Amino acid sequence: MSLCRVHRFMIVLVLLEVINMLCKKVRGGNVAYKDDIHKAFETHSWNFLLLVLTHFRFHPSFFGCISTILRSVMLSIRIKGSSLGFFPCSRDVRQSDNLSPLFFCPAEEVLSRAIFKLMNGMRILHMVSPKGYITPSHIFYADDKFIFCRADNKSLKNLSIFLQKYGDFCG
Repeated sequence: MSLCRVHRFMIVLVLLEVINMLCKKVRGGNVAYKDDIHKAFETHSWNFLLLVLTHFRFHPSFFGCISTILRSVMLSIRIKGSSLGFFPCSRDVRQSDNLSPLFFCPAEEVLSRAIFKLMNGMRILHMVSPKGYITPSHIFYADDKFIFCRADNKSLKNLSIFLQKYGDFCG
């Protein structure tokens, strides 16, 4: 079995174990938030992606090339075999772009770090687990993201506010 397959298998096993913990009675309750991110390729704004590349200190020449590529894309519409001219793309990265994974991974890294920060700052509380098991705060797998936390009002409110702000910020 290849290392990649083993890695995927282990992620699924951890995910199933955490979901099984949701069925256990614990004081205060737990919650799992699942979001399908297959449309996220089409929703990240260019400004957000360029800001992420800057924050992660990508080389300025690389940043300049990516910025030029994003801003120079032109589209044309053909009706009955004749072209109606060109117009620029205004905002989003498309799923069919070859560069989409390059942008998507650092953008999701921002989300992952922010969730860790919220958990470490106790703004969102970790799941209560039986026997003191340590549960992950979140798992990103394929086109899904799972966030696990306590089902108290504070955690749910802060998670909701955070996800709204993240969605507004990244486009």
